[in-house]
Amino acid sequence: MTDCYLGIDAGGTQIRSAAVSVNGDLLSSLHSIPTGTKFDPQALRGFVASSIEGIKNEVPDAVIKAVGMGITGLVKVNRVVGSDFLPLLNEINLVELLSEVSGTPAALENDARCFILGEARFGAGKGLSNVTGITLGTGVGGAIIANGQLLHGARNNAGEVWEIPLRGKWLEYFVSTGGLVRTYGELGGKEPVTGAAEIA
Repeated sequence: MTDCYLGIDAGGTQIRSAAVSVNGDLLSSLHSIPTGTKFDPQALRGFVASSIEGIKNEVPDAVIKAVGMGITGLVKVNRVVGSDFLPLLNEINLVELLSEVSGTPAALENDARCFILGEARFGAGKGLSNVTGITLGTGVGGAIIANGQLLHGARNNAGEVWEIPLRGKWLEYFVSTGGLVRTYGELGGKEPVTGAAEIA
């Protein structure tokens, strides 16, 4: 038997999943579908079920021990709140949903925090007590690990950088995917683009 964990990254543009070992090693290929503002709980259920099926096809002796999901937005008590990119998932008990579909324990955290926690445990910050980082994608996120502990803060947004004031707006307005596309057009970009890869 191969013990593994289903990791899910739910962002404003796409949702991705893969099986990982307790040591953070990738055990399956990456499964991905588009998301957007119309992505709803039913779509999430279908994605989780198909992810599990895909893992079992690839790793026939896989035993999924738990599911963990990082999601864009502010996470409070098993729910995402105030997610502009995935509004139909706001206030849904996502831990309960993930557990129901998978039949395993589940956990939910902000996606930037998951990324920085992963780097602290298995990546660039391995072995360090204090780690901080910024994520760039559809939006902009950030997180802080101090003395080995992930900080949440009084309002569950410790380390967030998206709303730092910048030129009368906020950081995310300029450096997110939407900000890059907007700036590209303002600087005379002729081809229609949807993201940074096309601009590059």
